[in-house]
Amino acid sequence: MPLRETSFNLQKSDLKFIEAAACEVVAIASPAVYNNTIIDNVTGHICANNSQLKKLLEYHCYHPETLQPVAQQARKWCQTNRMQYQQTQERLDWYLKLWNKREQLTNELLKRVPELR
Repeated sequence: MPLRETSFNLQKSDLKFIEAAACEVVAIASPAVYNNTIIDNVTGHICANNSQLKKLLEYHCYHPETLQPVAQQARKWCQTNRMQYQQTQERLDWYLKLWNKREQLTNELLKRVPELR
């Protein structure tokens, strides 16, 4: 999951890591986006450059048995930290907050984009 550290890419989510972990596939990613989610060498791998990626791939080619424990740890991390039921209350609170501020938010939007009237 290579991403350059641009303002656009830094707005992306870490969903690709979550999907890989759910399938017990080891994620190899760049620091942009994934540095705050992947625990390097525990739940996946962070590679900042081509040289690191080459070394990592060579290592895993010769030591494939090291992949499964990392993939299993990633799945466990997701089960502990990213399940929907763990986020439901926070998300509901956020939606209720938006609902309660809907008039203010709508007025602010119309000031920014008057052609929506």
